[in-house]
Amino acid sequence: MLRGLFLALAQLPSPPFVRVLWRSLLLTFVALVLVYALLAYLLAQAPPTPWPWLDASLRVVGGLGLLFGGFLLFPAVATAVMAIFLDDVAEAVEREHYPAAPPGRALLPSAAAWGALRFLTLIIGLNLVFLPLYIASIWIAGLGLILYLGINGYLLGREYFELAALRQVTPETARQIRKANGGKVFAVGFALAWAFSVPLLNLLMPLIATAWMVHVLKALQNESKVVV
Repeated sequence: MLRGLFLALAQLPSPPFVRVLWRSLLLTFVALVLVYALLAYLLAQAPPTPWPWLDASLRVVGGLGLLFGGFLLFPAVATAVMAIFLDDVAEAVEREHYPAAPPGRALLPSAAAWGALRFLTLIIGLNLVFLPLYIASIWIAGLGLILYLGINGYLLGREYFELAALRQVTPETARQIRKANGGKVFAVGFALAWAFSVPLLNLLMPLIATAWMVHVLKALQNESKVVV
């Protein structure tokens, strides 16, 4: 599995990856600015209370909440914004490293957009459900981080693996391969969740995650002699 990571990192400077990166960063920046502006506006519209100290406290808590929420949801937002381009990344990996294999099928833009929306909704929903546990775990050192990495690791592993697999096999077969190799896919997803939480590195992670999962899929196919 680590070999796939090293291959993905080595391909980062290639022209297809650089093009996707710049286009995606621009769209991600615009999307985040719009979201934060909207949330800040809604926060500012909250009616004042009779106690100025409470208003000030609520503004501070609200601002911290926006920052914390951005930290938790960055993987989903970045994945959703980059989803339209990630198929190009998978194609570049296949062309560079597996030229003898049958080429993958390009995902329809509508399918990519629907998958990104579904994933975004799921990861936001689950993180909101587990938010009380995140808060409660403040009193137990490291528990909040483990919960965050576990939940988002599962979701990121599943999303990126199926993105790579759907270029080669049917959705049902993609799910079967993922479930049969759940431990390996989760281990990669766990590492991705950690990397997504690292500033600056997280800007590259959708590209690295997509390329890495293509290599993971190819390795699993070789191990099990799966023919697609």
